[in-house]
Amino acid sequence: MQHPVAYRVLANGSYEVTSFWNLLLNHWALLQYAHNMSGAVIAALSSWVPTAESHGD
Repeated sequence: MQHPVAYRVLANGSYEVTSFWNLLLNHWALLQYAHNMSGAVIAALSSWVPTAESHGD
């Protein structure tokens, strides 16, 4: 976890999620999700454009 939120450390040293929604909806998670999805769109377009250009309608 690069930006840990919504957790606590137990007596045995393991971690426990204290709020599932706070974990999913924290500020950094939303930014990282947007970053990953935009990367997926760019990867898809960069693989599609050369194919579309080679078929030249």
